[in-house]
Amino acid sequence: MANEKKIGFIGLGNMGFPMARNLLKKGYAVYALDINKESEQSFGELGGMSV
Repeated sequence: MANEKKIGFIGLGNMGFPMARNLLKKGYAVYALDINKESEQSFGELGGMSV
């Protein structure tokens, strides 16, 4: 069952990436923004969305 809530996340660093990944695992739609575009790309490969 996917959760219909959408979450915006700023910062995919040492703390942010694992936190955002856990939200994805729980079924949330997570939109992320980071200055490092490689982090955004890695997050997108997990199912996250870039802003």
